[in-house]
Amino acid sequence: MLSGLAILIAVGIGLSLRPTEAAPASSQSVTVDAVTYRILSSDTTRRIENQYLASTAKGIYLIMKLAATNGTGHWVSLSNDQAELEVKGTEYLPDASAINALELGGRNTLPASELGPTTTATGWVAFDVAPTALRSNPRLCFHEVGLSAVQGCIVAR
Repeated sequence: MLSGLAILIAVGIGLSLRPTEAAPASSQSVTVDAVTYRILSSDTTRRIENQYLASTAKGIYLIMKLAATNGTGHWVSLSNDQAELEVKGTEYLPDASAINALELGGRNTLPASELGPTTTATGWVAFDVAPTALRSNPRLCFHEVGLSAVQGCIVAR
């Protein structure tokens, strides 16, 4: 009986995304500064919870799991600041409180440092968007570290 209670407690303190709708993974990719990005999965939710923190969107969170592949023989820099979501002319930056809630719940973001030669890293990114933004075709865009101009985009849904 005690072992059953321990299992219930362990399951109960995991990360809780309260999904509102899911989207299939994108087959598209984009290469920026020798790093190829691909969306592995995406989901939407109004709230992200874990045992330490709960984060509620002002609109709705668009959460994506990304893969970043370094196609070179040298180390390249990665940063969450490289990504932005574009929806009908509006730009959204990654939401810090959603990212913190994801990380504290065990879902790592992309490394905010360097990616080794010919390696792939996966991680999560989240944007707090207006619910009406999901009716269009949001684009996940990337730019090189230290540059503000967008270098390439993927349709996010």
